[in-house]
Amino acid sequence: MSLVAFVHFRCACYGISMRNADLHGLIDRLPEDVVRRIEQGVPVTLVVSRENGRLEMREIDPEQAWFWTPEWQEGEREADAELAAGEGTIYYSDEEFLAALEADLKPLFE
Repeated sequence: MSLVAFVHFRCACYGISMRNADLHGLIDRLPEDVVRRIEQGVPVTLVVSRENGRLEMREIDPEQAWFWTPEWQEGEREADAELAAGEGTIYYSDEEFLAALEADLKPLFE
């Protein structure tokens, strides 16, 4: 597969070091429908991550790109660690969450 122009191709690789061969390998593994859209000038947004020692690239909604920033991903890892440690509170409904929030905030307004 040979892609010459990346005019409408955005790729986020936050904090990931890679060699040229790694990048070429990722491009070679792009799905045909993604390649076709890039060649047609359709905007495509991809994010690169390292999973189990292997570079992975996935297409994302450009409106959700904030989720893949290093800062947000760090928060996700912290939340996962807290959950694994049994910390935090899980609310099973919006109403349950809002009632707890209201109870926590009530002393501030008294």
